[in-house]
Amino acid sequence: MPEKQNKLLMWMAVILAALVGLITFIEAPPPAPEEGASKFTAAYEGIEPSQINELSITAQGVGGPLRLRRGTGGAWEQVEPRPARVDARAVEELVRGLLRIELSAPLPGALTDYGLDAGTTQVRLVQADGVAHTITVGADAPVGSSTYVRLGEGAPQATQSRLSVLLTPEALDLRDRRLVDLSVSGVTQVELGGPSQGLRFVKDDHGWWVEPTTAEGPFPRIRAAGGSVDAMINTLVNLQVGAFLEGPADLPGVAPLTARLFEGESSTALTFAPDEDETWLALSPLHPSPVQLDGAALAEILVKGPPQWFEPALLPVRPLRLERVEAELGGLKLDARRTAEGWDDPRAEALLRALDQAKVDRGRGGGAAAEAEVSGRVRLTEAGGHVEQVELLGQTLEGERSAREPGLGAPFVVSAATLAALEAALAPSGAAAP
Repeated sequence: MPEKQNKLLMWMAVILAALVGLITFIEAPPPAPEEGASKFTAAYEGIEPSQINELSITAQGVGGPLRLRRGTGGAWEQVEPRPARVDARAVEELVRGLLRIELSAPLPGALTDYGLDAGTTQVRLVQADGVAHTITVGADAPVGSSTYVRLGEGAPQATQSRLSVLLTPEALDLRDRRLVDLSVSGVTQVELGGPSQGLRFVKDDHGWWVEPTTAEGPFPRIRAAGGSVDAMINTLVNLQVGAFLEGPADLPGVAPLTARLFEGESSTALTFAPDEDETWLALSPLHPSPVQLDGAALAEILVKGPPQWFEPALLPVRPLRLERVEAELGGLKLDARRTAEGWDDPRAEALLRALDQAKVDRGRGGGAAAEAEVSGRVRLTEAGGHVEQVELLGQTLEGERSAREPGLGAPFVVSAATLAALEAALAPSGAAAP
């Protein structure tokens, strides 16, 4: 290679090295804590989350200073930027995360080297005795998982784990997103209301029942499909707020739909109105201002007609609980008891299979057939003495039979095919039903 070209390459390398050094000097990042150079120690040793009564955070993107405090009974509540119910568990986790930070030894340099100048995030924790702790949160370290912070008026330090993830706008939206504060298993009555007839669902020892909310309703008390009612309650209790809306405490648009859930002696009222894009607006005791919900599952509940809630099965059959099976139909009788080896009459298994497939129409009572004398019955006795039974009444013109659960719901119609299947199950082995 010619000597002139060698000199040119040498000068170019010198110039490049000088430029890299200049850029590094001008835009040098804050020093990262060196591996093993300092030992991290607890910032708030001995202070427990239960000792903190107030939490204030000023951060970009939060929409004003966020201030939380413990209210009556020690429950957390949001005071600023506006009063709101909060997710107590999320607040406790945030307080615990702030109190558990571990810090390096003080770092050299100016506050601006670490992003700890004006406009940074500031956290203030106040104990019940009035002692306050302030954390100024700066930049994340360029390498590793540290965040630069300053306790009170102290020198910059680095956290062992990244603190900034606890303080994003999303993480600091601590408002309670539940629509109700209820347990699914505790709900024993539900009322659904709307522009037309309302429905009431009531639970007793025999299951769920549906009836109109007014005495002059278009149908009487009817057994409801327990699985559908349980699913409805599960949906209502577990509804989550998708967005918090600012505005008047009324729902716009069409006449609202309502749901009231009863738990013990208390009840919780919910109000819904359809919004755009298949979403719903809602009001509840937890959220007296409108909130937006995903309405996919909700719409199915609120627009379902009464017949869609009716139980299609003849009887609730819980085989593992049964101790005795009795039946009388078409001149055939069965009285089977459970033994250690199974049922003492094998026809019991056949009848239970037929009952599992039996379907009825609870929207029809059978007319005059419902006034006839009892002509057959099925009776299931569970351990502990609980009884589920059906009485078969008169025959309709279509060859069906009217039936009723004595003392419980309204008469209903059993199809001819179901009756034939039950009689076939009761027939002696090898014999045809009469």
